[in-house]
Amino acid sequence: MNCPKCNTPNPDGQKFCGNCGAELPQKKEREFHGYSFTPDGKPIEHKENFTYTQNQPIQIKKKKKHGCLTAILSAFGLFFLFILVVLIVPDSDDSSKDTSNQATASQKAGKKTEETSKKDDIKVGSTFEIKGLKITINDANTNFTDWGQYDSAPADGMKYIMVNFTFENTKTSGDKYVSIYDFDCYADDSTCDQVYLSDDSDFMNTNLSPGRNVTFSTYYTVPENASSIELEYHENMIGDAKTKIIIQ
Repeated sequence: MNCPKCNTPNPDGQKFCGNCGAELPQKKEREFHGYSFTPDGKPIEHKENFTYTQNQPIQIKKKKKHGCLTAILSAFGLFFLFILVVLIVPDSDDSSKDTSNQATASQKAGKKTEETSKKDDIKVGSTFEIKGLKITINDANTNFTDWGQYDSAPADGMKYIMVNFTFENTKTSGDKYVSIYDFDCYADDSTCDQVYLSDDSDFMNTNLSPGRNVTFSTYYTVPENASSIELEYHENMIGDAKTKIIIQ
């Protein structure tokens, strides 16, 4: 550094001129983007993304920061995964078993139990279990005429059929929903209408507590000359899993 008074060269950092004794101006530490520098150009503090020498900026590695948008998207992803698990994963104690003639009075007396190998083999008198519900088809009347005085007779060429069920909740906890609307009727592979005839229970639906059971009948109108009559039981409120029950 040259002395501003006598122009004599002096070493950097010297406070007074060696020739005339005048006070020499001192170089101030420079700051740029949070970095301080000594008079010889070396950075002494790091606060931001770049360090600078006297003449050349040198880029240092930049830290990645996660914004609010990423956090929000992650939270929505976890919530969606939780919903899928709740809706799709079945109960641990739910099972899907098909057996024939189980837990009837005659079997307890010593008669053999006939097990079905396929759901398509389920017929009147059979018992099967689906997701914590034990379902027994107690009886079926393919030419039902015992309707009440306020019920209408079937249309010409049609007849009523009646199917009687017992549903039992075999789970140790949690209610099971049971409804007469859980069935579809087919005669010769064509859909049939469900009808509502008066009976002793007038049952529509219920939330069945663990260990409890309910017995009810469903009614349908089918062609008189139908050769095959089947019901399809909807196993779940969500999904297309069904169990076929052969009535005739």
